[in-house]
Amino acid sequence: MSFSFSISKPLAFPQQPLFSSLGGNKRESGIWRNHQVVKKLVVRAGPKKISFGKDCREALQAGIDKLADAVSITLGPKGRNVVLSDSKTLKVVNDGVTIARAIELPDSMENIGAILIQEIA
Repeated sequence: MSFSFSISKPLAFPQQPLFSSLGGNKRESGIWRNHQVVKKLVVRAGPKKISFGKDCREALQAGIDKLADAVSITLGPKGRNVVLSDSKTLKVVNDGVTIARAIELPDSMENIGAILIQEIA
């Protein structure tokens, strides 16, 4: 339990009792207690999706496969170009790393699989 209060007068020579200026405080059983209602701020986060087992592995594998399919087109002597669309602009690239960094998948579990490969590359 913690108490916080502010005192405007010096503590060395108080002319009135220390807690007399605090409204709502009463002395019960030798202990000062505050009987005012204090509003507490509560931070609420959205629900978390917890996934494990076969469904999780399949979703991660699907994300990895989608990233690999997009990057594998650019590899080899007959590597092809890929068109990336950023905000109102189109880019034609033949670089696998640039393509891997640009990919964001709509499904959260598939996107985590793609992010894992992006971190490795």
